[in-house]
This record gives sequence, C-alpha cells and structure tokens, in this order.
Amino acid sequence: MANPCPGMNPYLDQPDYWSDFHNQLVAAIARSLVPVLLPKYRVVVAGSLRPTGV
Repeated sequence: MANPCPGMNPYLDQPDYWSDFHNQLVAAIARSLVPVLLPKYRVVVAGSLRPTGV
C-alpha cells in the first residue's frame, strides 16, 4: 500500500508505539553534544506541550 501522506510517515506519530521516542531522541542528541560544546556552551533541553486527542 502506498504512503497516504507523501513526505511523512504517520505511523511514527502513533502514541501507542512512539509516545516516548521524541523525548528519548532529544535527550540522546543533547548528551552527545555536551562533550563537544562544553565549557563554552551548555546544552539545555526545554520542555514542550503537545495537544492530545485532536
């Protein structure tokens, strides 16, 4: 079956399977940047809210 949404994958946004994926990905990227950026810069991950049930 062809992708119904060209340019994106709607299956990655199914909360049952991927509810924590984006948070873990951002945290992993932040951890990998710390040794590169310190001591001149610091890495901060800001929280955000996403609407649910839309």
